[in-house]
Amino acid sequence: MQDHNSIYRLCLLGKNIKSSLSPLIHDSSAHFLGKRCKYDIVELENENDFNNFLQHFWDHNGYGLNITTPFKEFFNSQKEQSKNHLSSINTLVRANQNWKGFSTDGPGFKRGLQQDGYKLEHFSHFIILGNGGVVPSLLKTIETSCTDPHVFILRRNK
Repeated sequence: MQDHNSIYRLCLLGKNIKSSLSPLIHDSSAHFLGKRCKYDIVELENENDFNNFLQHFWDHNGYGLNITTPFKEFFNSQKEQSKNHLSSINTLVRANQNWKGFSTDGPGFKRGLQQDGYKLEHFSHFIILGNGGVVPSLLKTIETSCTDPHVFILRRNK
């Protein structure tokens, strides 16, 4: 566990993400909250480097990371998931002896609706544009929050 004087080492891990505003957003938010953090962008060439990076980040006191395409899909494909467990981990946080994974996509969607005064449970029809890595988490959140939801996914590919 980090003490209050530590700098939290965080990063966004993905490919073709150099233009991401995540470092600015996270570093500014941390500063506003009185936390010390350094949020970096890490681009890897391929999946072969993924596990090596996780170990390197752990060994150098990395605290947490966000995973995006294509490594989000790669990481989730390595995890055993039952047919009823439609989730996609996009956040890893340092736990006791290993990384602990979370999906913030679906819960973030639900929280955003709540902040605007809406309840996901009151909706029955949904249109999702695209079929990217966020979709499994959105589907899980919708399916567990709504009675008999009707979901339409509009996408360019099959």
